[in-house]
Amino acid sequence: MQLFAKLSAPADQGSLTSDIARDILSLINASIRGGRWAGSSGDPAVHSVVNFGAPPLAAFGAGNIDLRALVDAVHQVIERFEPRLLKSSVSVTASTSNRTSDASRPGMQWPLFQVDAMTVVPGLGFQMRFRIDVTHGHAVAET
Repeated sequence: MQLFAKLSAPADQGSLTSDIARDILSLINASIRGGRWAGSSGDPAVHSVVNFGAPPLAAFGAGNIDLRALVDAVHQVIERFEPRLLKSSVSVTASTSNRTSDASRPGMQWPLFQVDAMTVVPGLGFQMRFRIDVTHGHAVAET
C-alpha cells in the first residue's frame, strides 16, 4: 500500500524541477556516438532516440572553445528532448568568467551554463546551472 500511495501522489514542484535538472545533465552527458541522423526536419528519426544526446562535447575542443556554438548545441538538445519545458521559453547562456579550470584537474576548461525556462506546469519556472568540462565532454551540476 505504501508503494501505491507514493506512486499515485502528485509530484511537488521542487521534485519536478529537480527531476528536470537531473535529466538535463544526463542528456548533456549522453553524447551521440558516430554522429547525428541527418534527415529532413520533418523526418521522425531526427527527433527520436536515434539522435538522443548532445554532440560529443570534447569535439568543441579545449584550446579554442566556440562558446556560442556550444550554447546553441545545448539549447537545441534541451528543446528537442526535454518535453517538460516550454520550448519557446528556453534560454541558455554561458560564461567563462567565473572559473575556467578546476584546480584539482589542471588544464581543463569549465564554462558555466545557465538554463532558464518555464515548465508545462502553469506558473512554474525552472532554472539550473552546470559546468561542462570541454576537455573530456562531461557536465556537472553547479551548486
